Amino acid sequence: MRLTWLLAAALALPLHAAERQGPPPEVHPLLLGPLSDPVSPVARELTTQSAQLAALQANGPLTPTDFSRFLAPLLAGSAAQRPAAAILAKVVAVPGAMRTLLQAAPHLKDAALKDLSGAAAATASDERERSALSDLALAASRDPYAKLVFDGVAPPSGLNGLAMTASGPMPREGGELSLLGKGTFGMVHEHPEVAGAVIKTIFFPKDWGVEARRKMYEFASDDERSARVLARAGAGPRLLAHTDELGSPVLIKERVYGSNVHDLIQEGLYDARHHRLILDLIDRLAKARLMPGDLREPNIMIGRTLLDSERKAYLIDGGELEKADSALGPRGLARAIYNAPARWLSTGSDGASTLKSKPLSQILEEALVDAGQAPWWMRLKVAWRRRAGTDRPTVEPN
Repeated sequence: MRLTWLLAAALALPLHAAERQGPPPEVHPLLLGPLSDPVSPVARELTTQSAQLAALQANGPLTPTDFSRFLAPLLAGSAAQRPAAAILAKVVAVPGAMRTLLQAAPHLKDAALKDLSGAAAATASDERERSALSDLALAASRDPYAKLVFDGVAPPSGLNGLAMTASGPMPREGGELSLLGKGTFGMVHEHPEVAGAVIKTIFFPKDWGVEARRKMYEFASDDERSARVLARAGAGPRLLAHTDELGSPVLIKERVYGSNVHDLIQEGLYDARHHRLILDLIDRLAKARLMPGDLREPNIMIGRTLLDSERKAYLIDGGELEKADSALGPRGLARAIYNAPARWLSTGSDGASTLKSKPLSQILEEALVDAGQAPWWMRLKVAWRRRAGTDRPTVEPN
């Protein structure tokens, strides 16, 4: 009853209230992710809003004016609420729109959408209601994300002004992209047009030889799958698009504004708050039964995204993800992830590379001790390891 009362109170605002409040800040449709992705902000918000409307309809049919009043504050709401409300406006106003929506996002077939199809059109009994129905259709036509959904077009990638060079993507008209990071198989730049997004370009080392291009695309495909799985688990930033329009595979991902754990440790800034956030990340991985193959400090970022102001730890590159041992319970799996080896290549003075490893737990706990942030039991454990000489990295066969 309380939920129904709260939802009914939302019907107090007319549709044009959004116009009185002024236009909300625009977010590029690409940043909201494809509607076909169940973890995209719009997909989640659409499921929530449709459930709220279904709850209201359980008390009796809603008129176009009722729908209009319910959707008005949402059309002036957050970046995800606006397109979701516009999509619902189209669904309730135009009977055939539901079919198009489910083609774009089949996973929504289980949402409380069935009884909303054309519901407003069916109750437009007089001139006032027909006017409200027209307002609903207009609201849908004005939202750029909703237009893309019903026109069957993917959001633009924003990469058309770039050209691929031997040094990575460069603007055609000159200048450079802001480089955020570089690894063995790729580089990450700030997206030139989409605030809150990055582009990860996959490239191949010269010593890959004739198989280079095939391996490059295989690596990009694996990276895409890993990114999607981590995002569904709430452990990584969302994958927004995967394209090869620049002649090389490019992944467009949600940007995490923050610092990676390796830099925090090197700068002496790693503290107990960061440690708790990493333990929370590990719990999310364990809940999803995922064992990352590349869980190390440079791949963990602590920060926020443009659409989520909550500070979290994100795994920005999980390597090959494995399904966890079925014999391990949630707590046992979390311990296994925490104690898994972090691996890196170390280059000696002679130029030779050596593969080394050390449990992630040891790296993090030693950083806490060195920063004076560790509890007494952790200080004793680290002191014992250092005294016994078991704190040194292990050299692994290449």
